[in-house]
Amino acid sequence: MQLCIQYLRCRVLYRQVEQWGNLKPERKIAMAIEMSDTCMQICATGIKMNNPHINERLLLKELRKRVEWIKRHRDGKRRVSIVWKRSGI
Repeated sequence: MQLCIQYLRCRVLYRQVEQWGNLKPERKIAMAIEMSDTCMQICATGIKMNNPHINERLLLKELRKRVEWIKRHRDGKRRVSIVWKRSGI
């Protein structure tokens, strides 16, 4: 039930995003933060559903792992580090 409510909230926010073209930059940022928070809440709810007795510390640890996995997956499953070279050394 809680997951359904959060999904509906995401759908409402998605519809609002479609109207971003006419919004002020401050409102766009506020909406992006709201969507990010909602996504984190949905992910945390999923973790809690799979681990009903998880404590807050482990929940945050698992949430961080999932967010990092999503970032790596989105970025092509690899981390690229930039090495700056100084000339003459």
